[in-house]
Amino acid sequence: MKKFSFLLALVLIVSVSFISCEKSDSKSKDDPSNIPGMGEAGGELEVEAPFVMPDGVSIVGEISGFGDGIEAVEGSISLLESPTLKNAKTGYFSRGSGGQWVILDILLRNDNDSATYFTFNRGCVFECKEKNYQHAICLRKVRFKIAKKIQKRIKLFVYCINKGRSGSQAGITYNLRGVTKSARMMKLCNALQYKKIDVSHYNNDQMSDYNVKCKRIQKIVWAITNGRGASSDDWSFIDTLHDAPEDD
Repeated sequence: MKKFSFLLALVLIVSVSFISCEKSDSKSKDDPSNIPGMGEAGGELEVEAPFVMPDGVSIVGEISGFGDGIEAVEGSISLLESPTLKNAKTGYFSRGSGGQWVILDILLRNDNDSATYFTFNRGCVFECKEKNYQHAICLRKVRFKIAKKIQKRIKLFVYCINKGRSGSQAGITYNLRGVTKSARMMKLCNALQYKKIDVSHYNNDQMSDYNVKCKRIQKIVWAITNGRGASSDDWSFIDTLHDAPEDD
């Protein structure tokens, strides 16, 4: 009888241990460090629906990386030092938030007979076509007005979602996928919806403040994609950010 009781207890212990291990190993696809295509979770970026271009508007060529944000683009001035910097030859517009690791070079063309708006919604993800490079996410809605029958070059500042991989470089190309399916990432996007984090919200004298804020936000992104998730301190930091209207 004692032997039977001992064996029964042993079976129960093994069963409970097995169930516990099974539970610990069965992570949700939206848990920190387990979001497909983000961090080192593997898989492909999942989106609610493929990105759809507005009628009459197209992307000319490929979406490519710009290079290091601190690279001098006009004289000794870099993109991360002047939000209003315009290149005299190509004429581009800098928008978005982030840019310390990934800046995207996008040429848009409007073939319509009237001005057309082009929008990158918050949560929009960009998939790098090359291995060992960062995919990226647009955390705040960005809207451009493109006059009729013209092309407009955009330098889009975004956040990277694969900590430890290389940032954007010239010649590296990206696919515009659509808005992420990750509810955890969208919670962050929605928390930043009306916050002053777009580079266009800052003037030359405020760019140092812009970069400090963006670096902290990037760490929050990596906490979700590669770590244990955003902390209470992270959400408190977001609450302290100044408000700014979202693009209509």
